[in-house]
Amino acid sequence: LTKDMKEKEIQESLAETLKPILLQSTAHGIPRATRGPHWFRRVFWITVFMVCFLIFAVQTFYLTTRYLRYHVNTKLRVVRRQNVTWPSVTLCNLNKIDRLNVESYNRNLSNGDAKVDVKNIWTFSKDEIDRFGVQIDDFIIQCSFDSQPCTSDDFVKWQNDIYGNCFTFNHKRKKPVTSVREGSLYGLKLVLYTNVEGYDKSVSQVAGVRVSIHPRDVQPFPESEGFSVSTGTATFIRIHEKNFRRLSHPHGECNENTWPENMQLTKDSKYRYTTKACNKYCLAEFTYKKCNCSSSLIVDLPEVKPCNYHQEHTCLDHVLEDYSRGSLLCKCEVPCKEVKYKTTFSTANWPQFEYVTYFVRMLIREKGKLIYAKASEFRNVMNGSLFDHHSVHAVWKSMSLEFSKVEIYFDDLSIEDIYEESQLTFMTFLSNIGGTLGLWIGLSIISLVEGVEVIFYLLSWFYQIKIRYKFNDAKREKEKVMPGEMQSNGLIFGSTVV
Repeated sequence: LTKDMKEKEIQESLAETLKPILLQSTAHGIPRATRGPHWFRRVFWITVFMVCFLIFAVQTFYLTTRYLRYHVNTKLRVVRRQNVTWPSVTLCNLNKIDRLNVESYNRNLSNGDAKVDVKNIWTFSKDEIDRFGVQIDDFIIQCSFDSQPCTSDDFVKWQNDIYGNCFTFNHKRKKPVTSVREGSLYGLKLVLYTNVEGYDKSVSQVAGVRVSIHPRDVQPFPESEGFSVSTGTATFIRIHEKNFRRLSHPHGECNENTWPENMQLTKDSKYRYTTKACNKYCLAEFTYKKCNCSSSLIVDLPEVKPCNYHQEHTCLDHVLEDYSRGSLLCKCEVPCKEVKYKTTFSTANWPQFEYVTYFVRMLIREKGKLIYAKASEFRNVMNGSLFDHHSVHAVWKSMSLEFSKVEIYFDDLSIEDIYEESQLTFMTFLSNIGGTLGLWIGLSIISLVEGVEVIFYLLSWFYQIKIRYKFNDAKREKEKVMPGEMQSNGLIFGSTVV
């Protein structure tokens, strides 16, 4: 066979193989282009199919690109609950060290013992803060929760860099506190004594209480997350719980409650991961490694001394500079699951003038040394003047400068559940691709199976063509060799005889 004849035979064989399959295809346009009686009609349908296929390809590229961007939608739903676990409530006096405690300690020192200087409070250790800071019996005067009294045993004391001794109600080390009712009658009520006389005016310029409301398993940082309550007021704090759920990779970058591996100080942390805690620990750890001192009380290593800014200021400034530039490699992502409490405040003047007498009698029964002394002072003033208007007014004015009342309660037991959903899930992506296939070229899953069938037939046809022509080529080569072999054996072809 000549080359042209061979190509023509292959084309005819391919056409015979594909034509029955194309005529039975469920893809729109292909059967019409195959069985069209005129070339013009076949060209028309082929053109229509190619244009639709091009549009399908463009739209599929757009859908694929959109899917691979992993966009999310943020949704909100309100979930009603029958009971609610209370958050932790942390209370701190704005005075880090009680000056009166330090002065009492210095007066009772033996000869040769070093005195404590209040001006060095920023380098105090945890033990020193625990000893010279505000004590709970002289700070929390009254406490009740859900109309039931609470005591100092319901609080956990710990030390903060800025505010010294802080006290947390409903701490994670205590049994969880729950509530089934909302409103101020069933919340946490506190009367707090700030002891302004114990403030060191060179350090503490504001009198009041720092309050922080946070989840039980989250480490509190009242200096950045809390709010201040002034004296002489009753502050009503309504709280509402919000639950945040974020999608992790590939939709976003969030942390699944795992502390970064390069942070050694967090290995024994019993608190849940938060972005703020991660940043705090990161800065404290790099300060410890570079300056060999502790810049924060969260570094609970007994062999590490607190940083003295006057001595290590150069090193500390370099660490802060590196931290601000982001060169400390602190990969502190937002947590994938997070609980926050929205707070709303309202205040009223407290105490009222008529309430002074009753309040002084109540203070006499308290067991704190400082508060008992203050109550005795109030009582002596009032008894010495036979409870005249001026003496009561003086006591009332003093109380307004040193006492605060705080009420914390849920305004509603429902929670706001704020969560992220994938804007385009894989199933939605497949549905969009399927819709595009059906709209532009009329394909379905069955049509795709037909395509697989066509590929199978083409491979089968190619294999058969290859085997057939290989056999024919071998046969022709054999026929070329056979006449020579016959002549050498004395065989005569045609009219020639041996």
